Amino acid sequence: MAKVDDGTVVIYTTTSCSSCRKAVAWLKANSVPFFEVSLNVHQITETELMHIIGLTESGIKDIISTRSDAFKRLTRYTDEISVQDLAKAVWDDPTMLKRPLLVTKNKLQIGYSDIDIRKFVPREARRKSLDELLRAEDAQI
Repeated sequence: MAKVDDGTVVIYTTTSCSSCRKAVAWLKANSVPFFEVSLNVHQITETELMHIIGLTESGIKDIISTRSDAFKRLTRYTDEISVQDLAKAVWDDPTMLKRPLLVTKNKLQIGYSDIDIRKFVPREARRKSLDELLRAEDAQI
């Protein structure tokens, strides 16, 4: 569904998620190009899920919300679950995912953080901000 390229952030959200709303507002306020995928409306594809898992440090378990009702129902029957079965469970019920998930070609942020989300500001904009800050500092000296 969502095409991940170098410049656009894909953000996976749900309507009931306040952290998702904060992340979307931050992206808009900072003019970061993004594409929002509502997990209430669109099912995450296998390609998208595999791309996200590939960006994690410890695999699919990094993006699973163990506090979600969907995960609790799943683990009620078994303590050990294969990655394949867990991936299928996510496709069946994406509310099992931590949210928001912000994804680019080579970056992933799980959840919302005022500090961590800054990595999605395009490099040129970060350079421009740094140059402006340095000029302002030089002018004060």
